[in-house]
Amino acid sequence: MSDSILQLAGVHTYYGPSHVLRGVDLTVGHDEVVAVLGRNGMGKTTLIHTIAGLVKPREGTITLEGERIDGLAPWRIARRGLSLLPQGHRVFPSLTVAENLKIAADNGGPWDPKEMEERIPILAERRRQPAGTLSGGQQQMLTLARALVRNPKMLLLDEPSEGLDPEHSRIAAELITEARQRGVSILVVEQRVEFALGVADRVLILSKGSPVFVGTPDELRAAEDVQRQHLGVGA
Repeated sequence: MSDSILQLAGVHTYYGPSHVLRGVDLTVGHDEVVAVLGRNGMGKTTLIHTIAGLVKPREGTITLEGERIDGLAPWRIARRGLSLLPQGHRVFPSLTVAENLKIAADNGGPWDPKEMEERIPILAERRRQPAGTLSGGQQQMLTLARALVRNPKMLLLDEPSEGLDPEHSRIAAELITEARQRGVSILVVEQRVEFALGVADRVLILSKGSPVFVGTPDELRAAEDVQRQHLGVGA
């Protein structure tokens, strides 16, 4: 694996008195997709929010391209090249689909609104429609497209396949894979195990805020006991 772009060392995060992340160590390499799996309530979204600066860690360090970002405001972290697709359908509802893409677009990279409309036909069909009137799955695709047109160095995806039908799940997986091929490093939190394993180079499982498995998708597929215990799947 190449040198890491993102590194977490001994990260502990709390919500009030609740100790959510417990000593998380994690690296994401350049041009790598790392999937974070685990049952509900195990700290996956808190991990994403901590990296993005929405929640401050109480202990540990987080570095992006070798510079510490823990403690920085979210907008400062974003300006360093990190883009977040949050869980849920976070669109600007009164703006059109085209306007949602336009305000997020960064002209300094390869992804642009026109390409997103070509790759996700429903966005072209609904480009003049207010984003708030789209279905949940359509809003999710718009949110993914908006994250990509920012042309980030590091992309955080929280449940990108949530609410997607099989066709849009396929498109989302293709876009994630292509983003990695274009040099974007990606950390993806997922509930749908097979979707995550289909796009990931490495997998981390969180249980009660601590990593309990790190390995390749094939290693996780072979570890049926780990799947049963921590994901509720497997033979």
